[in-house]
Amino acid sequence: MLGGLLLFYSWFVHFWPTFHAANESIRLYFVSSVVDHGTPAVDEVLERYGGRNVDRAEFEGHSYLDKAPGLSFAVMPLYWVLTRLGMSTEFVDLPALYHLLLIFGVAIPAVLGVYWVHGIVLEQTEGDDRAAWTAALVLGLATPYALYATLFFGHTPAAVLGIGSLYYLRRDMFVTAGALAGAMVLVDTATCVLATILGLYAGIKTRRLECMIRFGLGGIPFVGAQLAYNTWLFGEPFRFAYSYKAAADLAAIHEQGFMGFRLPSAEALVGLSVGPMRGLFYHAPVLLIGLLAFRRARFLAVAVGVYFLWIACFVDWPAGASYGPRHLVVLAPLLAVGVGLALHGDPRLRWVVPGLAVASFAATWAMIATFPYAPGGFDAPLVQLGFPMVAERHFSPTLFGLPALASLLVIGGIVAVLKPSRRTLLAGLAGVVLIAAAVLARPEDSRMSLGSRCFVECLTEHPETGKALCEEASGRWVERACVCRLPR
Repeated sequence: MLGGLLLFYSWFVHFWPTFHAANESIRLYFVSSVVDHGTPAVDEVLERYGGRNVDRAEFEGHSYLDKAPGLSFAVMPLYWVLTRLGMSTEFVDLPALYHLLLIFGVAIPAVLGVYWVHGIVLEQTEGDDRAAWTAALVLGLATPYALYATLFFGHTPAAVLGIGSLYYLRRDMFVTAGALAGAMVLVDTATCVLATILGLYAGIKTRRLECMIRFGLGGIPFVGAQLAYNTWLFGEPFRFAYSYKAAADLAAIHEQGFMGFRLPSAEALVGLSVGPMRGLFYHAPVLLIGLLAFRRARFLAVAVGVYFLWIACFVDWPAGASYGPRHLVVLAPLLAVGVGLALHGDPRLRWVVPGLAVASFAATWAMIATFPYAPGGFDAPLVQLGFPMVAERHFSPTLFGLPALASLLVIGGIVAVLKPSRRTLLAGLAGVVLIAAAVLARPEDSRMSLGSRCFVECLTEHPETGKALCEEASGRWVERACVCRLPR
């Protein structure tokens, strides 16, 4: 089953000649700069590929990676080996190189995270294998965790390290748990709050200060790596790249409050939970079941609650052109554990979980299979962009050029491992009903979302669709710019 998950994560190649996401490309440019040029400054690589990436830091006339460096560090050895073996770094050849880095840096760790969720639930339910595999499949197929397992963002690797830390905490391996928590923060700086919660849990669980100290010692090398990285770039250990955002709008965000964090707003709380634009439970309603386990699993309740509020405090909680709340991906494994525990505690949920899981999987697969980014202008990108692109069969490029829909056969093989009962299959039909309701009730395309949709279709090499949508709305299609000029 785990091999099937890896194949699923590797199936789609999210790289188009006319588009490569800024968040991912700057991480990869940093890898190339360090390995090929011996410098953290990405100036030469940016010039080579003819781009001015908005996700970059600027300091003393040079451009740098503006993200936490952990994921880039992790794939540098593989990049060195592949390029020394002759893999081309020309722009037209980058999809193959970058996809290999994605598989080893993101997809394989994502499978390991699913395994750890299975292990935690299996232990806490005293061997309930069905609950454990249900939790694992929910995480691996039906949450934003799966979506970001197909992209070179740091969110899924950070989520893997976080659940791995909890896995080893429950086995009283405190140094290992601390090391994984430290690595998590090196991959995604915002997760420092979750790392702190895990460290406190080490002490509360055992009521021994020694265990917290051992946890902290495990994380020290990664803290040291971050401080050394800061010194390498900016000359001081406590200067972070987020303080040097090149784009004025992004810099303005990080200048508000404390590094862009302030008291949460009602808009953020609703938007991150159930909102159609970035809501975690909107894009993965099956995770709602995980909340039912909070009465018995207090650590999950505290960790999920505190971290959710932390991200709601971030001024830019929508987080750019992304599906779902990408900064909350780290909570998906914890909530998936909650799904397993809730299912074990109340067998009646077997009538509910399959339907929500099917709906959540459909939402996840629609995003992965088409265009896994949601540019500004969509109030409900899943039903305004994801599902319509599936209906029109506008899929992402695939591994070896295989049919996009064949990935569903992979999913069928994975689910078959559980040997679902007739009751489970019948309950799963409820998920199909939920999907149909979402599609039929989708909001009318506003002027902004229609223009954005036309732009995305053109970016993904379907300009004829963009033009048709534009002309249908009495707009004027500017072909070279992929722009639809709508009448006022």
